[in-house]
Amino acid sequence: MGIFARIKEVVKANINDIKDKKEDPEKSVNEYIVKLTESLAEIKHGISELITQEERITAQINENSEQISKYQEFAEKAVKAGNDDDAKIFIEKKQSYSEKNEKLNKTYASLKLNLNRMKELHDKLTENINELETRRQEALNKMTVAQSQEIMNEIALEMNSYSDIMIQFEKLEQEADSKFESTKAMNSDSYNDFS
Repeated sequence: MGIFARIKEVVKANINDIKDKKEDPEKSVNEYIVKLTESLAEIKHGISELITQEERITAQINENSEQISKYQEFAEKAVKAGNDDDAKIFIEKKQSYSEKNEKLNKTYASLKLNLNRMKELHDKLTENINELETRRQEALNKMTVAQSQEIMNEIALEMNSYSDIMIQFEKLEQEADSKFESTKAMNSDSYNDFS
């Protein structure tokens, strides 16, 4: 069927396109999910087309079945009326509609099989997209946690160096106190010498 070939090509192209772009994993994953979603839209469109064809074939089968019944009834009435020539014509017409119905039933069976496969593919692709969305979100959540952990680790390292800085501050304060006390003592001795 043309629909399957088109969908197959779209999905194949989408996957190959993603394989070519491996530079940024998050970007590649996002693009892949978008491509799968586009493929899903193609599949939905294909399902819609198949359902339309199914309805059309069902209507043709029903119409042919009515014609078969009608010509069967005409043939029976012609036989009862003793008109064998007309009965043969009605039976031939009935046979013609029966053959059409046989072909339509085969087409319908094939279409129904394809429709079921397409629906299964739709369900599987939907499931895959949902799983990938969940996995992507989990990975992004882990990235957020990892980034916040990195920040906390950097702050912890800074806090460790904080104690080293505090030691330096204490030395600076001791040096300042010592200098202050020594200049204060010198000043007090100098004032005593003037008195």
